[in-house]
Amino acid sequence: MLHQEALLPAYQMIYWYTAIGVYFLWFNLNGNALQFVK
Repeated sequence: MLHQEALLPAYQMIYWYTAIGVYFLWFNLNGNALQFVK
C-alpha cells in the first residue's frame, strides 16, 4: 500500500509531461500544416 501511494505522484508527473509533450508536438505539426495551407 505504501509503495503504491508513493508511486502515484511519479505516475501523475509522467502523465502530465507526456500530455504536454504530445500537445506541443500536435501544436507544432498543426502550425506547420497551417503554414503550408497559407
